[in-house]
Order: sequence, then C-alpha cells, then structure tokens
Amino acid sequence: MLDYVSIPPGASPLPSSLTDDSRQHARKHSASHASDSAPPLSPALPESPNSPRSSFNLTNILLSSAVHLPTTSPSSPRKTSTQLLTNRDPLSVPITTVNFRRFVARSGVIFWTQDRLEEILFWKRGWKLTAAWLAGYTFLCYHPKLVLLLPHVATLSIMLANRDNAETPAADGSKIRTKTVPPFPSLPAEGSVQWFSTLQAIQNVLGAVSDGYDLIVPLTPYLAPSSPFITPLFILTLLSVPIVLLIPLRLFFLFVGIFPFVLTHPYVLPHIPTLYRAIVKPMKSHIRRFMDNDNLQDRHWFSELREVELWENERWSQQHNNWSKHNLKATDRNAWTRGSDGFSGVANTEGEVRNLTFQLEPGWRFVETEDWREDLIAIWNSSPSDDNGWVYSDDSWQGQSSVPLQEWLANGATRRRRWTRRIYRSLPGN
Repeated sequence: MLDYVSIPPGASPLPSSLTDDSRQHARKHSASHASDSAPPLSPALPESPNSPRSSFNLTNILLSSAVHLPTTSPSSPRKTSTQLLTNRDPLSVPITTVNFRRFVARSGVIFWTQDRLEEILFWKRGWKLTAAWLAGYTFLCYHPKLVLLLPHVATLSIMLANRDNAETPAADGSKIRTKTVPPFPSLPAEGSVQWFSTLQAIQNVLGAVSDGYDLIVPLTPYLAPSSPFITPLFILTLLSVPIVLLIPLRLFFLFVGIFPFVLTHPYVLPHIPTLYRAIVKPMKSHIRRFMDNDNLQDRHWFSELREVELWENERWSQQHNNWSKHNLKATDRNAWTRGSDGFSGVANTEGEVRNLTFQLEPGWRFVETEDWREDLIAIWNSSPSDDNGWVYSDDSWQGQSSVPLQEWLANGATRRRRWTRRIYRSLPGN
C-alpha cells in the first residue's frame, strides 16, 4: 500500500511488529487530539478566506514556515534523568500543530486579562478606575494579610457578576431563579474574529519576549568573571545588603506599585524621553567614567591625564534608506575628523574608531585600560543628542536637533557625534 502513498520526508513508518492493540491505541490517541482541537459544531460554509478551513490551513502554514525538522532531528532532544513537562512528548510537528491550535483556542482569557490590566495601568478607562485600583493596592500594602483573601474576592465577584444570568423573567413580570448548571463557555471557532485576535496577541507577545531578551543579554557580559566591571559591581552588591535589610517592606512595595502608574500618567508619559536624556544619560556617562577610573593603573594616576576627541560624520541616503559614511559626498567633510568643524581628517577614514590612525604628540600615550567612548550627552553642543550621542543637521551641516527632521530626510540630512579617549604623559622609565 505504501507504493501508492506519498510519504513526507520527515515521517517515520511504524514498525510492522506492532500489535493490533497498539495500533488501535495509536488511532484513539490521534483521534482524541484531533477532536480536541476541532472547532465547535457549525453549519457547513463555503470555502472563503475567513472560513474555518482556511484558518486550519493558516495554522499549518505558520508552523510549516517556522518549524523545519530534518530527518535526522532527535525525537527527544531534552533528555533528563527525570520525566518533566518539557520532555513529556517527543518532538513532532503534528503534536506541535495540535498543541498550538489548542493553545490559541484557550489562551484568549490570558490576553483579555492583559488588556484590562494595561487599560488600568495606562489610565485608558479614566482616572476614577485607576485611582480605585491604586487605593485598593495601597490598602493591601498596609494590611498585607488581606492578600490571602484575594481568591475569595475573585470568586465572589464572579458569582455576583453572573447573578442576573441565573434569573429568567416570568409571565407576571417577576424573576425566577434557575437551579441548573450553566454550560461551559464554548471555544472560539478557528477563523473567527476572536480566534484571529488571540493569534495577533500571541504574535505580539512573542515579539515582546524577544525584545526583552535582546535588551537584557547585552548586559550579562558585565557579570562575567573576566569583566573589568566585576570588582566594583561585587563590592557595590555587598555594600547594598545592609541597606536592603533596613528598607521598610510596606513603604517599599507601595513605592514599587505606584511608581509605574506615575510614569504612565498621560501628563508624565510625553516627558519621559526628556527625563531620560536629562537623568539617565548623564548617570550612564558618570558610571562609565567611574569604571574607567577604577581600572587606571598607578602610572596613569601619577602622570598628567588629558582627553583627545574625534568626530564621526554620516549622511542619510534615501536610495539605501540608511545612515552611513559611504553616503558622504565628495564635497562633504571626512568620515572621521579631529575638529567639530569637519576639517583635520584622520587616516583610515572608512574603518571603526578603534582602528583609526591617531597621531599623538611625543611623550604621550593612550590609556591602555580603556577605549574610545562616545559622548552620549553631547557636551560640545548646545542642543541635546539622541540616545547614542548623535546630533542631526540638514544637508549643509547646519541646524542642530536630537532627531532628524522629515524635511531634512527628504532634502538631505547629516549627523555627527563626538568620541573621546584619555591619554597620559609617559614618564621616563615607564
């Protein structure tokens, strides 16, 4: 029979030694998963982009484009000495497909709760509702034992919310309370608006998790034993232990809970970028300078220290839709210059700042324990810079702004930022 069936490349035929009982058990297992993932009964509909049949194909397309299992892939890559939830079932595209459909159909309540919490956090439902939640949270901070009653409050709220649904109107206008157990809410059918909304929420959550990972992972090398920052971070952590023990818990959790609501208030949220540039960026620069000073050696401290500077220049290209030094015109300043006016170019202008040929006066050397640092707060300029220290200007390098204006991007935009590095006078015998 296999001669008339096209077998997928990733499929593994069952051994012929299986008994009838094992085949029947396998068929029952597959049937149970298929019936569990099927949408509720509905009348037959013609084939259309919004029909359950097309959504079924959409799920297959999503998983087939995201998951490619070669024929040599192991069936149990997560091998452990004990049976865990993550290795309960073998790696299989059919099982992944079934579980993904089940998750989409059942996870809508999670994202519904997330939407309601975001509406409260960002003051979307009015200040009265958010203020009521803040008052309740403040009350719990001063009476933390009442947290144990939250499950009771949730259960009673659900009962009272469904109280009207348990009453049916009578002929005389009164209401008769029914004693029957209401049916379990049906799952959204594949292809319905609710099903697609849950799929959209899953898509955005996956992106948010990836963004959070990309935000945190670059910070982990600072905690490695070979990092130059490990010693001050270790000392700072030890010194903070007694301070943490003296913090009153009620006030701490009250501040931690209310502070996000203050940041997301409609009057405060538009000013967050300005506050970031005014507070966080200078603090980041001071912390980095503190780390560099901690790594200085004795010969650096006992000699004269100075600071040299470079300017990095780039131009916007509408054709390539990017900022680059290769976009500079022949009449533009060099990619790297020793002056803010664009003159005094340095050699190897196409390379990175660490590979530039920077000539020093006789008797001076670069500090070996640190590298070139970008000026994040742009102290050389009257206007602020962006998060990476860039200051934007028009086609003729005139005008100053922390963001590129649309007029500049259309007619020609340029940008520059300042790099600094410390040097020291080499004493005789060093």
